[in-house]
Amino acid sequence: MNKRKIIKRGILSLAVLSIAYFAWDLSATSQLESALEEARTHSVPLTMADLIEGRPEGGNAAAHMYTAAISMCRSAGDVSELALDYEPFGEEGESKQLAEVPDELRAALPDFAEGIALLQRAGEMGECYFPMSEDESLDDRITNWDAMRTLDLSRLLVAATKVHMDEGNFESAKIAVQANLALATAHRHEPTLIVQLVGMITANYGARSAMLLATQLDEPAEWLAGLHLLEGTEPGASTPLIAEALASELPFFTQALGGGEDMTSAQLTELFGASDMELPGIWSLAAGTPYMRSAQATFIEYVTASIAIAQAPLHEAIGQADALAEKVIEESNSLVVAFVINASPMLKNYAASLAQNRLLLLGTKAYSHRAETGSWPGDLGSLGLADLLDPRPGTPFELIQAGTTLTLRSQGPDAVEWTLH
Repeated sequence: MNKRKIIKRGILSLAVLSIAYFAWDLSATSQLESALEEARTHSVPLTMADLIEGRPEGGNAAAHMYTAAISMCRSAGDVSELALDYEPFGEEGESKQLAEVPDELRAALPDFAEGIALLQRAGEMGECYFPMSEDESLDDRITNWDAMRTLDLSRLLVAATKVHMDEGNFESAKIAVQANLALATAHRHEPTLIVQLVGMITANYGARSAMLLATQLDEPAEWLAGLHLLEGTEPGASTPLIAEALASELPFFTQALGGGEDMTSAQLTELFGASDMELPGIWSLAAGTPYMRSAQATFIEYVTASIAIAQAPLHEAIGQADALAEKVIEESNSLVVAFVINASPMLKNYAASLAQNRLLLLGTKAYSHRAETGSWPGDLGSLGLADLLDPRPGTPFELIQAGTTLTLRSQGPDAVEWTLH
């Protein structure tokens, strides 16, 4: 074979490879642009600027009040050391009674009274937005919240409720319950799944404590009516917390994927074009290759699918999230798996908290009905709650009257009940 033929074949092979690479490059770009467009249709923020848009600059007054209240509680004692091992409702989560408070924790509670009262007042201020900057990392955001030890503080608040109830100091017990529900409100607009999970647990603790306290009050209707319940408790509500948290985490990832640079004016397809991109601990990213653009498109597609699922009613969303998790484990890479498999357990945790909070809403209306009419309601419709569904099965709650009591019951996997006296 002469040199001319060798060169000719080399040029031909190079041309074929170039055409193939060009087609691959075009396909990857098209897939990424399609994924971004689908994300836009679900109002998914893709940059930190998108995420911050509409939030009060520097946070709002409620956030500063919460910060002061939490700091005051932390300065009163080691919250984690005191409350970390305290399980308010036992390992099985039974809500019929509160667990006994350890002597050390009981003795320390008076030191926290001022911080608890301030936390309760913060809850009366309404919506809470903590400061957020465009160059903030997901790691920083979670670490800052973890430092506040809010879940441990929530356990301490349940302990305070229990001690005050034992002492017959119902006014102080009310403040402790309201402080716990306020703590859930403080988590409401935080854009990370783990912080939303903590908020759901605190809402669950607060709702259970409120139920137990209400059964010891002579006339609980007015106090219950003033409580701030978990987002989504109202009839017909979907699952905004999980959808928003899933969507809100995406800009943190795009920022990490883009090298942490300022992306306020960047084109969306340029977010993934920075060199030396790396997301520590998950995978290393090459600089803008067709393979990476395709992988990034797959990531966004699965994130958007998770968000769309989380916007559906819970009794539908949980099964769909489980199916999506199985699919992603079989088909995709570790980053996608790490993100998507969180949706299902988060939805289940939300369902558990929502069941408690909807039961609390139902009981609040039932107590008000008795105060106004002298009798318990016969059905949900008489309370204006015909559309209030048990979140896991998607069916109405049960009302069972026996003598002078009314039992409200959930039939789902998170089955709970509350007997009103």
